[in-house]
Amino acid sequence: MASDRTIHPLTLEVLFGPEGIVADENGDGYPDRLKLCVCVEPGLADAAVWAQVLNLAARLAGEVTALDPPVVKALNHVSAGGAVFVVHKPLKNHPVAAELWRAGRAVHLFGSSAVRMAEVLYSLAVHSDPARGLRRPWSSMRVAEAETLMMDAFDRRGKRAGRFHLAPVRPAAEKSDVERFDLLDLGDLLPRLRRKPTRPGALFWG
Repeated sequence: MASDRTIHPLTLEVLFGPEGIVADENGDGYPDRLKLCVCVEPGLADAAVWAQVLNLAARLAGEVTALDPPVVKALNHVSAGGAVFVVHKPLKNHPVAAELWRAGRAVHLFGSSAVRMAEVLYSLAVHSDPARGLRRPWSSMRVAEAETLMMDAFDRRGKRAGRFHLAPVRPAAEKSDVERFDLLDLGDLLPRLRRKPTRPGALFWG
């Protein structure tokens, strides 16, 4: 049996809470509408971060039996009040390698390290778990200074609210001189998907 000190993976369920990321609007027991979209800040150009945005979009597309694309939108195309995950471009002068901030139903990803930000996105794409590991509502999260694959959550008063582990994007045996972006194998990730495939380009705006 897992103890209270078990470190759970970082998931979308942790970030967006009991309201969830999908809805069953026709009452047939299957989710058929996404309640969450992904937005990117203009100027985001890092290929590794974009690869993980694609992974997250593909994972979200597989959560529902019907999809109304796009999943990834420009910031100025987001409906007010909706759940949104905003990916900002890495900035070298940002004080933390990767951190998350919550503002209402919006969660923002900032950071100075494209690698750490990609690991946050990859973890959200590959982990699906009930919202476990929080001792109280969170306001911000940041990569632990001494443990790069851990994220600490804090409440509004700055008190520790939980700790979560991240998944590394690149395997340990990866050759250092070969760049690889580790796109997900959707046939393996979504074996129970029972719908017509969506064109990859339809997941994005424009």
